[in-house]
Amino acid sequence: MAAFGVTEETAQRRGAMDDNLTFGLTLTIVGMTGTMLSLWVLSLLTSALKKVFPLTPKKSPHGTEK
Repeated sequence: MAAFGVTEETAQRRGAMDDNLTFGLTLTIVGMTGTMLSLWVLSLLTSALKKVFPLTPKKSPHGTEK
């Protein structure tokens, strides 16, 4: 392992994140949480914009609403 720059000392300092499964699951959970959080913020922004700029129905020249 020394050929790749990893000695026993550095391997012990890395701890649990050295395990590929642990790193993969951590990255997955953090990524999904970030995605859900950003979608939630975008939905709040969209709701706020709908309240600020409400959609008003257009009147047709014939007197009926479309």
